[in-house]
Amino acid sequence: MKKLLTYIVVLVSLISTAQTINSEGNGFTSVSEAEGMSKSDIYQKAKEWVALNYNSAKNVIQLDTENKIIIKGAGKVNSVQCNHTFTISIKDGKFKSDYVYNSIQTDGYSLPNGGYVKSSLLNFEKNFLVNMTLDYDDFSQKVKDSLFLSYKNESVTEMMKSGISEKKALKSFDKYYDEFTIRDAYSVNNAYYYEYEKRASSSINNLREFILNGKSNDDW
Repeated sequence: MKKLLTYIVVLVSLISTAQTINSEGNGFTSVSEAEGMSKSDIYQKAKEWVALNYNSAKNVIQLDTENKIIIKGAGKVNSVQCNHTFTISIKDGKFKSDYVYNSIQTDGYSLPNGGYVKSSLLNFEKNFLVNMTLDYDDFSQKVKDSLFLSYKNESVTEMMKSGISEKKALKSFDKYYDEFTIRDAYSVNNAYYYEYEKRASSSINNLREFILNGKSNDDW
């Protein structure tokens, strides 16, 4: 059941703060003032931060100029593997941090007949973070209108592959999933949004603190 709830939350995020949700609705953005620091100063501190905070920084950096650094990384949100892009845009006296979620490796989930659907890599769509801030009524309606239909079709198809009739598969699905499932999924949804925001905020705030207040390895 726990994996099912996680799967529903992932799907809600796919179809649709201290940091601001970006205009695409798929990540967080923040602009920081760095008074008295040149573009070169900020760039050097940002590069040092990347080297200290990412394993094999040379492999994760996709673009490296004095104006912009783009990093592609991965990490777990709860038990789910998420891929992200972290972009640091630099100007004299300020810099912008953009933490964007790209894709997620879902866990597999069990079917009512004891079958199992394997894990898969799914891409986040625009506004997935906005969708995760829906109130319960809107969340429930979205699940009923679209997600359950998609999930129901997939589940029934998998059950029929094991020899169960379509009628029995549909009955089994309807009996297994109800309003309590949606309520539990909503709770998980809120918990996942908190984790998405916390992970992005941690990187953004840590970078800001390091650039503005952190000591360089050369300060000895």
